[in-house]
Amino acid sequence: MIKEINDTIDFIMKNDPASKSKLEVLLLYPGLHAVIGHKISNFLYKKDERLYFFYEYVKKFIISAQHQAFYCPRPPERIS
Repeated sequence: MIKEINDTIDFIMKNDPASKSKLEVLLLYPGLHAVIGHKISNFLYKKDERLYFFYEYVKKFIISAQHQAFYCPRPPERIS
């Protein structure tokens, strides 16, 4: 699985002229995050369904926590 992820990073580095380093691609490319998440899900599903469902539950929890951290509603307007 690590070799496949490394191959994907190499593919991105070859085809994206804006990428400067493997670390940048690994940390900043959301498409790569989706691919890695899918590969992990597929690996866990093949091993044990319970691990897969636990991973998906944790992933949804982390994603919702990230969205809530960036959510800042407008303060209520004062009515005088």
